[in-house]
Amino acid sequence: MLKWFEGSPPDGILKDVVYVSYGQDEERILSKPMYKGEIWYFTITPNDGNSTGTTRQSGSTSTIGNAPPRVQQVGIQPSAPTTEEDLSADYNYSDPEDDLEGDSEIWWYKNELPQPLFNNLRTVSADDTTKGDVWRFSIRPRDADGASGDLSESSGVTIVNRMPEVEIVSVSGSMDENGYFSGNITIEYNLIDEDQDFCRLSVRYRGGSAGVIKKPAYVTEATEERNVITNVAPGTGLTLTWESAEDQPAGKADNYVIFIKANDNTEKIIWQVSVSDSIIKKPVFAGDLIDAALKKMLAELTDTLKRK
Repeated sequence: MLKWFEGSPPDGILKDVVYVSYGQDEERILSKPMYKGEIWYFTITPNDGNSTGTTRQSGSTSTIGNAPPRVQQVGIQPSAPTTEEDLSADYNYSDPEDDLEGDSEIWWYKNELPQPLFNNLRTVSADDTTKGDVWRFSIRPRDADGASGDLSESSGVTIVNRMPEVEIVSVSGSMDENGYFSGNITIEYNLIDEDQDFCRLSVRYRGGSAGVIKKPAYVTEATEERNVITNVAPGTGLTLTWESAEDQPAGKADNYVIFIKANDNTEKIIWQVSVSDSIIKKPVFAGDLIDAALKKMLAELTDTLKRK
């Protein structure tokens, strides 16, 4: 007969009684719940079916130790980071005894080379990443009581290209006697690419005979087709010239909108689009507003006098 006790001998509390059959070693295993820090021991009383022998106590006690934690779903967020996004070590921590996470050990690698500057940090700043680099991390979880789990590793992520941006600053050109733009139209813009990639610009317009369809805009600076400028370095105060007479020789009283798309040749589909204000229209002058207001006042005064 096998008896299991929880606590220090001889004052332990009886927790289980097992009758061990010959050859059934699994019956010697304690099947009751055990918790960290508990002290266990056992006594054994032999019996051959005819007589009972002397009860003996185990020569030592056993203290239940701290079970190690573990991590799952180890990865880096975001999964496709750009050079403007921080890298975060992401994982699910668990502990069989519900112990809180302690000082888990984290190691970062860039292009398979250790990066000791970021050891034990959960985040790598975007300032420390470069397009094309491959980052990963490994982690050994540790609970608040100091137990360490198995080492786990994330998959690598590659720092991808950041989209370029176009900001249209102004639209200018000469005016005719009716207050409409005439001749060539100059568009000032800023081209922003944080990776400093040279870009390909595609220029289109909408309005006039084009209607709502975006059509290629003939630009003086075109180096490819009629509306594409290649190898444009990022910068501010850049200009391009739309030769509007080539596209819309008879549509000067219509409203037009210019679109510029930027591509830095490292992305196939993603474009950043900026849209100007309508650029061919008759402007409203302050004098016109004043004249209209006076005419309205005179009309109201005349109507009042007629009623009298």
